Amino acid sequence: HGGLTEGASIELKERLAPVVQRTLRRQVREYVRFTNRRSIVEDFAPSAEEQSLYDDVSEYLRSSEASAIEPGKKTLLTLVYRKLLASSTYAISGTLDALANRLETAAAETTPSIETPEEITADFEAIDEVEEEWDEDETPEKAERVYTAEDKEQMRAEIKSLRAMVTVSARAMRA
Repeated sequence: HGGLTEGASIELKERLAPVVQRTLRRQVREYVRFTNRRSIVEDFAPSAEEQSLYDDVSEYLRSSEASAIEPGKKTLLTLVYRKLLASSTYAISGTLDALANRLETAAAETTPSIETPEEITADFEAIDEVEEEWDEDETPEKAERVYTAEDKEQMRAEIKSLRAMVTVSARAMRA
């Protein structure tokens, strides 16, 4: 019952009954033409560059110091970035580049304004719906703050790291 008590499950089914009708394929096969499902299993062994990129991006996403990722959406965006990483080197490459560009812009400003780059949200169509439902406990209050020299140094190091990952992804795409 997905963690629901028996009574709660029954109540939920009753409340949804007017709007949800579960229909099995075999019940509508004569009315709806379904494409036959065929599974294809491919063995995949990443190249050295792809494995290096995967490891570097994974380490970056685990880091609590990732300034380029909007703090209030870090968990959600980490899931999105992991999906892109699993999808293709090309998809994550553009995302890493967009993160680096956004961080360069933020580092040049006096006050912080780290927001999710449009280039990234375009790669993940469902982000608007997921974002609306996301209840993140780590959402900070918007506060005026000036970047310190230490903040900017950390941002420059992060930009360098992101650019290095973009370089590795470019090599992996050429391989």
